[in-house]
Amino acid sequence: MDKQVTEKHNVLIQLSEPTARDSAPLRIGDLAEKTGKTKRALRLYEEMGLLVPHERTAGGFRLYHEANAERVFWISKLQDVGFTLPQIQDLLATSQSPGVPKEVMETLRAEFEQRLTVLNAQMTRLGQLQSELQETLEYLSGCTSCSHVANTSNTTEVCSCCGRSEEFPSLLNNLWQRSDS
Repeated sequence: MDKQVTEKHNVLIQLSEPTARDSAPLRIGDLAEKTGKTKRALRLYEEMGLLVPHERTAGGFRLYHEANAERVFWISKLQDVGFTLPQIQDLLATSQSPGVPKEVMETLRAEFEQRLTVLNAQMTRLGQLQSELQETLEYLSGCTSCSHVANTSNTTEVCSCCGRSEEFPSLLNNLWQRSDS
């Protein structure tokens, strides 16, 4: 069997031949269900040259194989680290450019290093938010008999029921403040 090749937006994409481990071809709805994407998203990927149906039925229905699902999962993973679909097109074009392999690898490494830097910053911020949420939950669990909060204009809270005094969590700072103050 020949490998299927398509060229769109100067991006060359090759899909491997189906193997014995591949199950029956999937229709677009089946691929959408398997990957968690919508049929519309899959059609967009096809339009952009990121995904190529393995074949079409006589009625024009797209048929996909397991390699297509793997491609969709790969696209999702790249989107999760911050790549847009046009950037994924560029990434594919770079990976298949006729340049010297070392230069192509340098370009790819620089792009991935940049993504890692951004991802690390996001993870640091998420860690901070996680700590703030944990502190807030601990604070809210401290006194369950309070019917209202006293002294809401201060960052240090004094419980009107039990007299507990501790720093008010930042996630609650503005919760009970009146809008006219």
